Amino acid sequence: MERYTIPHNVHTACITVHTFPDGIEEAFQQLRAFFPSTEQRPRKYFGISYPQQNGKLMYKAAVELFQGECSSFENFVIEQGPYISQAVHDYMQNIPAITSTFSKLVTHPQLKEPGYCVEYYYNDKDVLCMSQLEV
Repeated sequence: MERYTIPHNVHTACITVHTFPDGIEEAFQQLRAFFPSTEQRPRKYFGISYPQQNGKLMYKAAVELFQGECSSFENFVIEQGPYISQAVHDYMQNIPAITSTFSKLVTHPQLKEPGYCVEYYYNDKDVLCMSQLEV
């Protein structure tokens, strides 16, 4: 595990996946259709999750919005600041590794309460799993 700092707030458009874990890929496909990533303007894609009062996990597929860009989708701000993180390489070959990685991260003694977890898909094969820390 490593500390990772998000240097500035990241404004996103997102889709809540009410059928988690089913429906995640469809939500990302919908976001990619509305907010394409190009070589000239690459986009960052995220998964955001946090526990609900009923014990279930809330999951949102999210895409970074460019400055000044508006969205009719739900919005979520990924807060700047410190996170505890660990990368999962070639995640599509081992999706359960994401869950086990977050299980480890959320045991950190400086975890922010209430906080949330972030999956940052920084390329087509790898994801950085992050959990918020107290400032």
